Amino acid sequence: MSNKQLFTSFDGRIGRKRFWRGYLVIIGIALLVSMGIPSLAISHPGSEHLAALILSLAILYPAAAISVKRLHDRDKSGWLAALFLVPGPFLQILELLGIAGGLARAPGAALLPHVISWVLTALIIVAGIWAVIELGFCKGTTGPNRYGPDPVEPSGLVAARA
Repeated sequence: MSNKQLFTSFDGRIGRKRFWRGYLVIIGIALLVSMGIPSLAISHPGSEHLAALILSLAILYPAAAISVKRLHDRDKSGWLAALFLVPGPFLQILELLGIAGGLARAPGAALLPHVISWVLTALIIVAGIWAVIELGFCKGTTGPNRYGPDPVEPSGLVAARA
């Protein structure tokens, strides 16, 4: 599988090593881009939330592609990746709109926006821990499954087992 397919395709399976390599590339790019966000906030106050949301949405597709292929290796539906990936940008949108303690936070405002933010943040942390365990540490199914051949074992070894 090429790097282009790794970051753009939702078909097939990848092993843990390929998953970690792909995610480390995404994290590295996100860290490099996010270093420019504070300087953007200085020149355009309030724009850091929008810039962070745009960055999250930009890395969402390649992160989804890698996560779906890893779930396929575990013989699970790729739709489970939505549980790992959607809550973060959703919270950022709520913060941008001022619903979850973001820009519209005024002195004396109700406690509710902070409660929403804390609950969603807790859910994001739990989903993140689950994702790291499920995708990064649990072994994939041995041999071919409904999503394709085993990405770790050479096809000759799989045929020899059968």
